[in-house]
Amino acid sequence: MATTKMPAKKPTTKKATTAKKQKPAPTAPAKKLSQIAAALEVLKTATEPMTCKQLVEAMAARKLWASPGGKTSEATLYASLLRELAMKGDAARFVKAAPGRFAVKWAFAAVRQGKTVGAVVRELQARKLLTVYGNPFDYGSTLGLLVNPTYAGTLRAGVDSRAKFCALATDGLIVVENAHEPIVPPEQFEEVQRILESRKQ
Repeated sequence: MATTKMPAKKPTTKKATTAKKQKPAPTAPAKKLSQIAAALEVLKTATEPMTCKQLVEAMAARKLWASPGGKTSEATLYASLLRELAMKGDAARFVKAAPGRFAVKWAFAAVRQGKTVGAVVRELQARKLLTVYGNPFDYGSTLGLLVNPTYAGTLRAGVDSRAKFCALATDGLIVVENAHEPIVPPEQFEEVQRILESRKQ
C-alpha cells in the first residue's frame, strides 16, 4: 500500500521569557520633626515634668531632633512653648508646671551671694524668665518665690490667700515637711530666710 510521506515537523523552541525586574518605588525621606513637635513626642512618655534642657537632651538621645550646628537650644524651645501657651491658652498642647528650676535655683543662690531682691528681679527680667503665670518677674513675685517653702520640699495647707493678705484657716496651718523632692536644699532655704529677715532690721 502506498502512502504519502508526511514532512517531518520542525522542532519548536520556546523563547525563554523572564519577568522584568521592577525597580522599587523610591521611599520618601522621613519627615523631620520640628523642635516643638519632638518635645511633644518626648513628653508623651514622660512620667514627670521636664525642663527645656532635659527635653533637648532627650530629643537628641532619641534622635528626634538635633540642634543645628550643636548650638544650645533650651532658650529657643522655652520661647516656643511660651508662645503656644500665650496664643492657644487652654487649647495648648503643653502645661507649664512651675517656674523653671534654673530661675528658682539661681534666685536663691544670688541672695546667698549678697544680691538684693531688686538685683535678682533685674537679672530675671534680663534673662526673660517668666513666672508660673507667664508674666515677667517683679519685686512681689520674686520675693514670693524666695519665701515659698514649696521649693524646699515643704507643703503648707490651711492658708487662705487674698491678694496681699494671708489669713490662717480656722483649723490651723498644716505643714508637711519632705513632701516632695526639693529644688532648693532646706538648709539653703533657711539661710535665705535669715538673710531676708536681717535686711528688714
